[in-house]
Amino acid sequence: MRVAARATVLMLAGLLLGAGSGSPGVTLYISRVVAAAPGSVALDALVYSSVSPSPAAQEQLSRSITVLADTVQYLPVASYANQLEAAFGSDAIIVGSWSLLVPRGTSAEGQGYLLDRLADYLVGQGLLGDQRAELTFTMGSSSGTVPRDGTPAFRVVRTSRATEVSFQLTGSTGGSVAGRVTLPPAAQAAVDSAETTARLNSTVKVVFRKGPITVEMPGRVVGGGAVGQPATVYIPDSQKTFTGRVLDGKAVQVDLP
Repeated sequence: MRVAARATVLMLAGLLLGAGSGSPGVTLYISRVVAAAPGSVALDALVYSSVSPSPAAQEQLSRSITVLADTVQYLPVASYANQLEAAFGSDAIIVGSWSLLVPRGTSAEGQGYLLDRLADYLVGQGLLGDQRAELTFTMGSSSGTVPRDGTPAFRVVRTSRATEVSFQLTGSTGGSVAGRVTLPPAAQAAVDSAETTARLNSTVKVVFRKGPITVEMPGRVVGGGAVGQPATVYIPDSQKTFTGRVLDGKAVQVDLP
């Protein structure tokens, strides 16, 4: 099962690395938000593939993941990487690193842009580890059309029972939404130790985003900044410099046109 990567991935790889051709193997697209009824969600609901899976691959993907009725779940690719390799082979190209499952009918449904930014923030702050985390998502208020753009404001709130991340997002059309995510108590230590500045000459993870596609590469900070502020990073593999937004002291996001 060997195919060329999709044109979008080829263009992105060419922009980042100067590559002129794609790599062999099946291309899997992981970064996405899935709305589902409480119960089980098949793994293939979390994965886009550039080809139709074989019967053997469908069998591997038939293993499911439980979706709780009142939580938003973050699922790192590491949680099901073995199943993906068994289904598509070790030469598969994996684009993206996480999925969010949103129970259908909850207030989180339809908040795809916000959840994308929320996931970036939680991952960048180190609040989510290598295993699945169950996050309680609460919408406090919403007005106008659901925002499809804009930069959310996040604030970490510590309580005696848990750690909460409150958010507020206002889009260019005037619509706004606010609420909070409640994290497991174990996340408290990560909040306390998270770095808040991308320091000059430090090595960081550079997260390139182009629509639904995410590619991560190591880079070096040549112009630092605090969380939410611009920073300039140098990518040794491509010998190019990019300007992005600081997610935390160890990650910078670059949104490609």
